[in-house]
Amino acid sequence: STDSEQTHREFAEEHRLPFSLIADPEHVWSNAFGVGTFMGLDSRVSFLIDAEGKVVKTYEDVDPAIHAKEVLADAKTLGLITPST
Repeated sequence: STDSEQTHREFAEEHRLPFSLIADPEHVWSNAFGVGTFMGLDSRVSFLIDAEGKVVKTYEDVDPAIHAKEVLADAKTLGLITPST
């Protein structure tokens, strides 16, 4: 997201996220990953990255209501996490 680091920190604390969020207000990461923009905002795209840093799955047009379950299922299928995790 292009939101500020502070905004990300507050969001993560509010939702008790057990992982870090990347703030990208200068579009460095989104440009590097080829994420497009729409009306001046970065498109909603997520990437599943393995332990070696390789992008193993790309999710475009993310639906926040189901996205976490989708990523967890894919991570398990790809052996990135154990089924009991």
